[in-house]
Amino acid sequence: MRDRAFLVATSAGVVARYRPGEEATVFATGLDQVAGLAIANDNDVLVAESSTGRVLQIRDGNITVVASDLGRPMGIACESDGRLTIADAKYGRILRIHNGDTRTLVTGLREPHGLAIHGANYFVVDRAAKTLLQISREDAVVSVIASNLPIAHRRVRNQRVLPGTETVARATHSLLRTCGSS
Repeated sequence: MRDRAFLVATSAGVVARYRPGEEATVFATGLDQVAGLAIANDNDVLVAESSTGRVLQIRDGNITVVASDLGRPMGIACESDGRLTIADAKYGRILRIHNGDTRTLVTGLREPHGLAIHGANYFVVDRAAKTLLQISREDAVVSVIASNLPIAHRRVRNQRVLPGTETVARATHSLLRTCGSS
């Protein structure tokens, strides 16, 4: 999916790949409140379902639960070595899952949403604090790099119709991350 394609989630629970000028390829339907998407090195699609507290893996049309009993996952990112990092808004934390082990990297955030990796850092928006945070991947040191962000208190939907899909959920609700390109 590194070929100028977009991974999208709709408000109807559809996850699809969209290439401009083509019909969308649907990977899954019936998901509940998709709040994060990532692509693993093996091109598996990883999905955070915020309402169920789960992270799902979609491979060849099959859906497997990768993590459950999370508070409200609102962002996920996949590292080149297969580690999965999750922003959990309900408990104000950033988690890392690797080979079945779950490790808490950061606690004390108010409401982390979205998650991206760039170089040696994670980037996450703390919605309640209205800040953009940089978190060192090496030692989990948190730095505020922007504050007083113009973040709405209520859910605002900017919907866009795409060929072959129903409606794309807010882009700000899911930060997309392709592993291995940081």
